[in-house]
Amino acid sequence: AKASVHRRSSYIQYNPEHYHCQLYCARINNYAAVVDFTGGTKVMSAALALVARRWKCTFAYVGGRERNKNGVGVVVSGREQQFSHFNPWDVLGYQAVEDAVAVFNHGGYAAAAALLDGAVKNAGQPALKRELATLKAVVDAYAAWDCFDHDKAKRHFDDALKNRNDLAAIFPHETRSLVARLERHRDRAMQLASANEPTAAWVEDLVRNARRRAAEGRFDDAVARLYRAFEALAQVRLREKHGVSDTKAVLLSQLPDTLRTEWANRGRDNRCFMLGLQDAWRVLKGCNDALGRKFFELGLADEPGSPLVARNQSILAHGFQPVGEPVYSRLHEKLLCLVSLEATDPHDWRLPVP
Repeated sequence: AKASVHRRSSYIQYNPEHYHCQLYCARINNYAAVVDFTGGTKVMSAALALVARRWKCTFAYVGGRERNKNGVGVVVSGREQQFSHFNPWDVLGYQAVEDAVAVFNHGGYAAAAALLDGAVKNAGQPALKRELATLKAVVDAYAAWDCFDHDKAKRHFDDALKNRNDLAAIFPHETRSLVARLERHRDRAMQLASANEPTAAWVEDLVRNARRRAAEGRFDDAVARLYRAFEALAQVRLREKHGVSDTKAVLLSQLPDTLRTEWANRGRDNRCFMLGLQDAWRVLKGCNDALGRKFFELGLADEPGSPLVARNQSILAHGFQPVGEPVYSRLHEKLLCLVSLEATDPHDWRLPVP
């Protein structure tokens, strides 16, 4: 078996700084591979097909209309005929869909996007290219959402929904429910993108993101998100119930009486206070807020036994020790005592099996 490579262009612009990178790119862009398994044994042809399955190439086989030795010998010269000529990615593209969905459903959003990106580039059929690109838009939407880029996520959802017929080709039995879910998630991403201050939806998004990090075993990242959720929850409560719109600039007159004297010398020159997480919850407690009292009852105040203190000693905060699953679980459990949120995610991101 043999593989012949037909060169379209041999020009490489030399740049000492990026020579190897340019050489690699030139090999991809300036060469087209034709995999010709004419004359190969069955084992040789199978091996060549396995090697070439990752290439953007065409398969070709040259047979003939007439052979010597009563039709069982070699092709008579001048009677050759090409019997097949196709791009294997027009078939393997659908395998890429299955692989990408499997990776995506295990939280590998960037990896799934990379798989689909390669499949889009290698596919030859326009319809298949479009279907793969539409699925990649779905994956890119969730990848952006997972990075808190809600505006970008909304744009990718729009791109995917404009080509919903392509989703029907990939998920013929789940099209209606999938499109409805994508529309709901597009609207949710749009709501989150429009918020310029902490909201209840924003707190919920942080918690769900933390759960995804915990599912990956990235407990330091998960706890960092829960910490921000505790802080954001206090900010939402102060704004909605007590008229404190900005915890970065709180006036002395906005503080409860129990804290005005204690903090009188803490304010800046214009008597403004910047409230961190613990201070924000102290203000809520001082305002006799039920949520603020519960925060202290749960043992979350700045004391040695608080899981929030354990977070402060993590390698992503002020210490050098990684956070483990026990700290995450304690924080997650206590946060659910403060905010109305289901323990499991009702809005599943997982894609149906194609």
